[in-house]
Amino acid sequence: MNEDLTLLDSIFKASQTSSRTLNRILMHTENKALRIALISHIGEYDTINRLAGEEMSARGIKPSVKDSLKEKALYLGTGIGIATNPNVSNIAKTVQKSSSENVFKISRAMNFNKNSSPTVYNLARKFTVLEEENLKSMKTFF
Repeated sequence: MNEDLTLLDSIFKASQTSSRTLNRILMHTENKALRIALISHIGEYDTINRLAGEEMSARGIKPSVKDSLKEKALYLGTGIGIATNPNVSNIAKTVQKSSSENVFKISRAMNFNKNSSPTVYNLARKFTVLEEENLKSMKTFF
């Protein structure tokens, strides 16, 4: 049960941060194809986030929607980085970096929580597959 909650918390926070970061990036994105891709990714993150939140709630844990200081710094840094260099390639690289970090974080959490339930493990796997697909889709914008 504890391993489920640890893994769910990792999924919930990573998907929440990713969605919020992409929403921030979207404000600075003018390229129509990239906007469509970002909106699609945001919807996917929101779905994963909702599913993780539902699983946490089913286990009696209320998901935290507060931003940590690290997340606030990430939003600020992303906003400044994109605002100062809003070209399509820079935006795609920023999204790729975030996706790559999430693959690492969630894969690591999966390795540390190998005894989690199949439902939770599959949700984590779904999230990493989503991120790997996002990495590929962003390559088209270089």
